[in-house]
Amino acid sequence: MNPKILFWFNGVAGLCSIVSVLIAIFGERIGAYIALGSFVLFLISIVAILWYWIYGVIHQEYPDDYVRLSVFSSYETSDGVNGVYERYRTIQVKRLALSSIDFQFKWTGSKAPEISSDLQRVVGEPVSGGKDYDRIKLAFKDILLYNETAIIHFRAKVEDLDQKAIPMDCYKVETPTPLIHYRITLKNKPDGYNVPAKLQKCLINSSIRVDFEDIKSIPFDPLTKSYQCDLINPEIGYYYRILWER
Repeated sequence: MNPKILFWFNGVAGLCSIVSVLIAIFGERIGAYIALGSFVLFLISIVAILWYWIYGVIHQEYPDDYVRLSVFSSYETSDGVNGVYERYRTIQVKRLALSSIDFQFKWTGSKAPEISSDLQRVVGEPVSGGKDYDRIKLAFKDILLYNETAIIHFRAKVEDLDQKAIPMDCYKVETPTPLIHYRITLKNKPDGYNVPAKLQKCLINSSIRVDFEDIKSIPFDPLTKSYQCDLINPEIGYYYRILWER
């Protein structure tokens, strides 16, 4: 038996013994009040135990407290230096109540991005993840309850004046994600440009800069000056990225 639950049962048994002694000392009337109070405490403890058990089961199955239903990820630039990454993520809550999430992102440039959201409130400053993804807290305007759905929005305005950033849009798949849609718009490319991008993947425990393997080529659409790609039920445990020519 779980040690915490066993401790609770022992506590209830001890409380019953104390109540019996108090009834014998103070009489039936006072003893009745004591018994009523003990019964209320018993009910409160039952609710607390159920809450603890339900939360433990849910959190073990859904460590992020939600599931991802779909992801729309985009990057757009007009000059090859200044750009905007945006990500919309549809989620379903898998905890009793959810007020915020830690949103993961990765920018490889030397200048920190300017982060904002149209749908959530950005809390604090980004936390660096080193070789792994960085994190920023996004708070919901209203608390979400179990099984409710919501759309997460993340925007990062970036500047790559020294051209040190890797020209890529990367997403880490740690849990089942039915759909990921990428759209990369490069308005700075000249007419007639037709160099394809690469869809690549690598294991999550690898470095984000190396060990990527090619999956397929993605053609450049000269009319919209963009690359577009859909990933349907991608395999869990990989980074997936679109890599294009600077």
